[in-house]
Amino acid sequence: MAARLAELTPWLRGHTDLWRPRPFLLGRVPWEDHHPTLSTWLRGLDEATVTALEADDRGLIEAPEPLSSLLAQSRELAAVPASVRMPLSPVDAWRPEARATERKRAQVQALVETLAAAWPEAPGLVVDWCAGKGHLGRSLSAVLGRPLLAMERQRRLCEVGQVLSAEAEVAAAHLPLDVRQAAGLPCVAWRQAAVVGLHACGSLGEGMLDFAVAQKAETVALAPCCYHFASGPLPYRPRSAVGRAHDLQFDETSLRLPTYQQVRQAPSVGERRRRKMAWLMALKALAEAAGTPLDGPPGPVYKGWNNDDLPTFVARMAERRGVALPTQWDPEVIEALGWQQARHARALGLVRGVFRRPLELWLVLDKALYLQGQGYEVALTTFCAPSLSPRNLLIHGVRAATARRWHGTEEG
Repeated sequence: MAARLAELTPWLRGHTDLWRPRPFLLGRVPWEDHHPTLSTWLRGLDEATVTALEADDRGLIEAPEPLSSLLAQSRELAAVPASVRMPLSPVDAWRPEARATERKRAQVQALVETLAAAWPEAPGLVVDWCAGKGHLGRSLSAVLGRPLLAMERQRRLCEVGQVLSAEAEVAAAHLPLDVRQAAGLPCVAWRQAAVVGLHACGSLGEGMLDFAVAQKAETVALAPCCYHFASGPLPYRPRSAVGRAHDLQFDETSLRLPTYQQVRQAPSVGERRRRKMAWLMALKALAEAAGTPLDGPPGPVYKGWNNDDLPTFVARMAERRGVALPTQWDPEVIEALGWQQARHARALGLVRGVFRRPLELWLVLDKALYLQGQGYEVALTTFCAPSLSPRNLLIHGVRAATARRWHGTEEG
């Protein structure tokens, strides 16, 4: 893993001019001057093609250089083996099924099958970190026949989870705890525990690793997510010694990039996202025309504002940002301009997208190497297909003594 991170670093560092600039903010990005053929090709893509390539970038292999070569390099550098899985009957821990989406159930099923194959011995306790309703922990406990401790900050989710565990006949305690407050955590046999987290966001996942290390938990399994949810100062400080030696100085924008990809979203959701981007581009054009250009990101858009018409939307956003608008403007003309500029920004953003997975892999390798440096035998795999979840990387750690016992290599 150390060699893999060291291999990724110079490639990412050598192309920072391609993945750091944000077309949405800049309009025209600096690399276009050096790659005019690629710039012209991307700006000439129609709306449907851009949308299709955002969902599946394999078509970029036909793009002008250097993009086609970068895509091939990205695929090679970011390749990760799939987990070995133990096929199981659908986990009977979902009653009533309506309380979890089909996609969530499939993700949990895949992770349970992965961990069931990885563990020749069941842990004494399953600990579900940032558990929500406890779907992962409850399913693991049902398969392994072990008790569950589910820790979740929101009391209501704990209450629902406790009911679901009772319905599934799983011995479980769903505790309303903020995992960031170690003083409030219960006293249990942590060393016999398996601490698991499915899509624990940002610093919550890192806190899970820190906690498992501090308590010498027997096994750890983390599928990270939302790397930009960091509690510490930016730029991101690598967790491992190897990562610090190859520090790429990730800022918030860089940490967000791996999670921009959306999969299996409803068509209406994608359309609303694209319309919001077009309307923000319209706002930007109007502010520039009025002599008060937007400086930096436009800021979050309140959910209800997506239901407004364009004039109301830009008026509200302009008032919040303190920028002027022209006294007269044609909504149809400005909206068409906004859609055009948004399409160009999204097309140029396809170049950044090629670096999503290598950047994510760098961040996850750093976490895995941290765990390895703390005395764990660590594997990094994918636990499900990217079509089921693009956040499918799994860090699996086993304490060295336990790993030796499992491998039959205990020192005599």
